[in-house]
Amino acid sequence: MNKLFALLLIFCMLVSCNSGKTKKTTVSDDDLALIDAELIDNTLNMDRMLVAADFEISKNRVGFVVIGDSLIHKIPSNISYELKTITRSEEGVDYEIKTLTLNNNGTAMMRIELSEDDKVNEISVLSALPVTKEDMGVGSSLQDFIVAYPDYKLWYTYVSDRFVLETNKLQGVQFLIDKKDYTGDKNKLKTASDMIMLKSNDFKSDAVISSIRVFFSE
Repeated sequence: MNKLFALLLIFCMLVSCNSGKTKKTTVSDDDLALIDAELIDNTLNMDRMLVAADFEISKNRVGFVVIGDSLIHKIPSNISYELKTITRSEEGVDYEIKTLTLNNNGTAMMRIELSEDDKVNEISVLSALPVTKEDMGVGSSLQDFIVAYPDYKLWYTYVSDRFVLETNKLQGVQFLIDKKDYTGDKNKLKTASDMIMLKSNDFKSDAVISSIRVFFSE
């Protein structure tokens, strides 16, 4: 009996010692590559979220670009810009506008119309980087916009020949649909009204937002 007890005691001690040792785990090269790829993806996504937050589209502003403010000294060092004058025509009348185009990594991100004293009059979002809190921006589909903003309004104006998508949640922000995506009755667009209400089924099923206009709203 004493020998049996001694043997059991020794066995328990051996088990206890083994359980206290750290178990070595080997990781294959494939596993390491997968981990590295996931870390890179997460880093890129985090960077995009941080950058997108810097250019969030909201009432009277797109990130650091604010309607009514002077801009030239607020442009980050990583954003290049081009200042020039363009000619615009509306209802047969031509007029010149001073514009400032902001470029990110060689891509035009925003075109800003300036007043005579170089204040921001209007912002046109041209790239997919700036988005709203609901992640709507250039390239977002019409159908996704409707889901994000069920209170949407969709209309056409002959004044600027634009198809406009709006929501009450973002006053002074117009999401523009390319005219090539309109498939409805073109005769309907020839009425005298400067705001012709439309429906989503007047457009292609894959219609997307082509640009975004931000202007002053009280």
